[in-house]
Amino acid sequence: MTCGVEGFEFGGTAGPTVLLSISPREDPFTVFCREHTPGTQAHVVVTGYAERRGDPRVSLVVVDPISELELLIEPGAISFPRRGSLAKQIPLESVLRATVEAIDGGSRRVTLSLLDRAEEALADLPRDPAGSVTGLATFTQIFFDRNGRCQASVLLDASEPATGSLLAFEVEDRGLPRPLQSYVEGERYEVRLSAPRPESYYWLERVPNEVMNEIGPGRPIDQARWEDHRLYVAGRFSAALRRQLLALSDEEPYVRAVNNLYRNSQPKVEILDRGGWERIAREFPPGTPVSGTYVRAVGGGVLVQLAAGFTGYLPDAALAAIGEAQVGDTLSVHVDFIDLTRQSVRLRAVMDPLARPCCRCDVYGSNTERS
Repeated sequence: MTCGVEGFEFGGTAGPTVLLSISPREDPFTVFCREHTPGTQAHVVVTGYAERRGDPRVSLVVVDPISELELLIEPGAISFPRRGSLAKQIPLESVLRATVEAIDGGSRRVTLSLLDRAEEALADLPRDPAGSVTGLATFTQIFFDRNGRCQASVLLDASEPATGSLLAFEVEDRGLPRPLQSYVEGERYEVRLSAPRPESYYWLERVPNEVMNEIGPGRPIDQARWEDHRLYVAGRFSAALRRQLLALSDEEPYVRAVNNLYRNSQPKVEILDRGGWERIAREFPPGTPVSGTYVRAVGGGVLVQLAAGFTGYLPDAALAAIGEAQVGDTLSVHVDFIDLTRQSVRLRAVMDPLARPCCRCDVYGSNTERS
């Protein structure tokens, strides 16, 4: 409810009487719907982050200042990764230009997205003749899903968190110099983003009739088609096209296929290393003493984040020579062996006798900064 002063009444012995008018406060959802429709832009203010215990996904809490309606921007609508804690990269009180994806009057639900901001930022990056983008990126989150598979994402330095333009991408656990689980959050690498695909597709048993009437050559959405149980999209699959396709039907298998196809059509990330390991080998030859932080256990040993700016692998046998150690402890170690081919560093404890150099596949290492 809102209250306003209409006037004053004089004449009483106790002094003037204030005349007030009281009117019911208009419903925030109604006000928002009057100002916005799907596909329009809404300027919202970041007020917090929504987290669930044991869930790596974090949503962004925002408020529309005109209607005072509080809204959530889900993890998958912040940038290209399906899940994660990217919301925390955006500072509180930031003013964002979000896209209204959908408005459901029945459930009184508004869906907002920042995918258009990510696409605009990606389009502004310089590309090589092959259409690829090269730049520096940081591992922002590494975790294991319910099936025990390692998941990770990187955030390009070209991102602008204060405006909601986050250039984040999932990293596939194949084609990497070493296992994905051996990387550490906060490490920075030079990366290459693949050029856009000429066509993408996703398997789908059937397409709703209302969709078939709208997609295909000569139809309103001629960039998409369904053929041989596959939903195809030619050229760049934009957030605007995704909204068009999702507006055609709310059947769950179809919605899932459209969303997965959109994610799968985004650029793939390749981790690069241009001379960094040669520099490490020169500066930290075998026998060099270094101090590092116990990061986590992995593959019969532990990862140690070294003060030199890279991660090395310390076998359990060497860790036993040090004694009791927990995650976060500072360990004094020696560089035992550097494998330039596998981009790995093997460590030994200061008290550990010299170990025979080892080239096993479970030896990990990485550098976090590039010169």
